[in-house]
Amino acid sequence: MTKQIAQTADQRLMRDRPSFRILPGVSCLFLALVAVTAGCSGFATTTGPVQPNAAPGAIGQADSDDADSEGALTERQQRQIDLIAPILLESTNGPDDGRLLAAAQELLALEIDRADQILEQALRGNQPNQMLAVLRAMITSETTPQRLVQAALDILPTAPLQAQDTLWRLLAQHEADVLANISALVQDQSAAPEHRLNAIGALGAFRTRDAADQLIALLNEQREEPEAITAAACEALTRLTRLPYGNRPQTWRSWWVQARNQTREQWLVDQVQRLATERAELERELTLQRQRVRRVEQRVIEVLRDLFRALPTDVDQQLAPLPTLLDDELSVVREFAIERIRFISRDHEIPAALINALSARLDDPQATIRTRAARLLNELNYTELSERLARGLGDETSIDVIQTSIELLTERPTATALPALIRRIGDPTVSDAACEAVWKCLFLHGTEEIDAEQRAALIDSVRDASAVRTTPQLTRLAVYLSEDAEFGQAARFLESDDPAMRTAVAEALAQRSNLTLLRARADDTAVYPSLIRAIAQSDATLATLQSVVELRPPEETLTNTWRESITSVLAKLAPADVIGADDLLMQANADAALRIELLSRVATMPTEQLPAADRVEVATRLGRFFVEREQYADAHVALELITTANGSAELQQLRFKAALLAGHYNRAAEFQPTAEAWIELLADLAGGDETLAKRVQTEIDQRFGATLTEELRTRLDTLRQQLDGESQTPPEPTAADASNAASEP
Repeated sequence: MTKQIAQTADQRLMRDRPSFRILPGVSCLFLALVAVTAGCSGFATTTGPVQPNAAPGAIGQADSDDADSEGALTERQQRQIDLIAPILLESTNGPDDGRLLAAAQELLALEIDRADQILEQALRGNQPNQMLAVLRAMITSETTPQRLVQAALDILPTAPLQAQDTLWRLLAQHEADVLANISALVQDQSAAPEHRLNAIGALGAFRTRDAADQLIALLNEQREEPEAITAAACEALTRLTRLPYGNRPQTWRSWWVQARNQTREQWLVDQVQRLATERAELERELTLQRQRVRRVEQRVIEVLRDLFRALPTDVDQQLAPLPTLLDDELSVVREFAIERIRFISRDHEIPAALINALSARLDDPQATIRTRAARLLNELNYTELSERLARGLGDETSIDVIQTSIELLTERPTATALPALIRRIGDPTVSDAACEAVWKCLFLHGTEEIDAEQRAALIDSVRDASAVRTTPQLTRLAVYLSEDAEFGQAARFLESDDPAMRTAVAEALAQRSNLTLLRARADDTAVYPSLIRAIAQSDATLATLQSVVELRPPEETLTNTWRESITSVLAKLAPADVIGADDLLMQANADAALRIELLSRVATMPTEQLPAADRVEVATRLGRFFVEREQYADAHVALELITTANGSAELQQLRFKAALLAGHYNRAAEFQPTAEAWIELLADLAGGDETLAKRVQTEIDQRFGATLTEELRTRLDTLRQQLDGESQTPPEPTAADASNAASEP
């Protein structure tokens, strides 16, 4: 019954939803409006294509000059900040609310610190219209930076009247983060009354039992609260519960006696029933006053959000209404359904049927919904996403959808997308992204080889775009597609002051296996990664390994790249080359972990893959390595891989030491049965690991005590006194000792 009531209310309440988001086409109009506004305000802007650099040294200079002092802003980001920020921050005379909201949404969508700082400045400022625009943008955003949520919480006590309702609804979306702070202010009788009133109003937007509990506490007669406080608490309870008890504290207290003991499900049923009643009243009013449609939509979507937030954790109950909502005629309801799927997917698997229903939104008439659906399907790992995006990219008109599609195709490349991506290279707004996606399709993800027709189209697109602007992404494709005779121009690009340009050219030359130019610039941090990886991807021989090992990184920051390249070669080496490879690593003083990784992998290979002599040598090296690092258990395991009974005296002593210090005493006695050898090893331990030495001494006493010669007994007593002098605390037997004792005969 509970599920039926909740689902019925869900389906009725989900039909209409307001949205503060920019409508289709507004984004482009907004950017045009930004340009006009900037021109009228006296802000200088730069338009037109970026011209190619006159000299290789000037490549990338514009981006460097435009770098923000607080972070690495791209030229485009800086230009967006310069154009959009004045619209939000300098609009003090009541400008159009739509422009302010659009500016706040654009800044929030940038997702960079500088944009967040501007939004926070508007929130904390003294201009209510700026504050309200930012709050509305935050409410409709999928994610909100924590610093902005904190700023919204900080302004709650003094928020102007026109921003209070929006602020309260925003804080209700972040209940887990803010409820404790708001409750503390509400209950603080020493705080300013006007500050407490704002906080009380905020609690009314939460619609949860925890918030109701805080409000009921204010109606306790023993608190002797001012009349204004109790009246505000009653008003907030009315908004929270939808109950018609008005300013009657005693009625509210009586209601709470029953409500506080309700189960979560019953609380939800009551809320649903009240919300359903409210919805019916609103529908009757809509038939008389059509001009209130948007306001009612806004209220409905708030109800939906709160309702879903209050639903039990039954996943089936959460998912049941979503397929219908995804196909609703109102775009705001479809957006809400996508948002709910994303929320549920954080903790639960989304059924295939619902994913298929979501994929239909890739063809939605609303551009924002197409974008949201694509991003969510990517998160859900929808296997057909790349093909669907590739088919739609050619005819897509929304720049936001185009940018999103290219971004996702870069992550999920497919040969099907190449024709559409090649055509987009000529569009300056997405040219670089399209070049990146083409590169990923061709090389980094193993997509099919490009055919002659596509290659010709790609060459034409790159040539035409390069005639207007020069970027690393375009240059990388140009160098890759160029004739060998044109590599001289690539050499000039390698002298560029822009590291991104040098990296792009290096990647192209590496893909062409033209390493001569790169070797001459191996000390360039922008070139080195491409060079070292290209060498590592060649033949898996000792000569290749030697080249990689000797090509040390020019800076410590590239050490991991060097190690990864060594590892990739080692993984492909034949077992017969392992000893030689370890010699190379040893001579180069390579990272110990590299040698251990190499030797450990080979030591466990099947016998038919590794000759017996090589196996003994590998295990010996590995065991010696672990002993030197005092990893005796690992050393014993490695040395036990040796199956031959014979071996040099050095090997026998190594196996003895590893077994003894790992606690395998009977095995150690097989290698060195004499008490003299055990006492010699004990002498080596003196002054080192005290606990380990005491265990060995105890084992010698138990194993050889009755058979020791006078000389050996005297020497053992001397070592015992030395150990006792260092510590009077006898070593505690470990679990490993007990296990070894139980397992050995």
